[in-house]
Amino acid sequence: MTRARAFASTVCVVTGVYYSAFGALLFFSPHVFWSRIAPIGPFNEHYARDVGSFLLPLGIFLLVAASDPIHFRAVVVLAAATSALHAIGHLVDGIKNTRDVVSDFALSAVAILLFAILPRRERERT
Repeated sequence: MTRARAFASTVCVVTGVYYSAFGALLFFSPHVFWSRIAPIGPFNEHYARDVGSFLLPLGIFLLVAASDPIHFRAVVVLAAATSALHAIGHLVDGIKNTRDVVSDFALSAVAILLFAILPRRERERT
């Protein structure tokens, strides 16, 4: 395994665990997430479960993609795009409220890392 592929697999595993964990928490225990991790206004259990229902499979697919990132390129592109949009949303809210800088940084880093592995994997094909 080349270093580029090992890096791509590692990024897929780390982001897969990140999204799977938060997705599972949002889906199976939304009140815990809302009250302890992201108290972002009035609690909405239905909305929290909806978000979890998207994050949990995305995380699981990223974990599967770690086995062969080249083959699962579409999963990585989807995760990178959704991570970028999520980070932009946090950064826009950050302009109004600076209390969540760590989360803003983490989401931005996830998006950047996922996009960063795409060119590396493409070069590896040749």
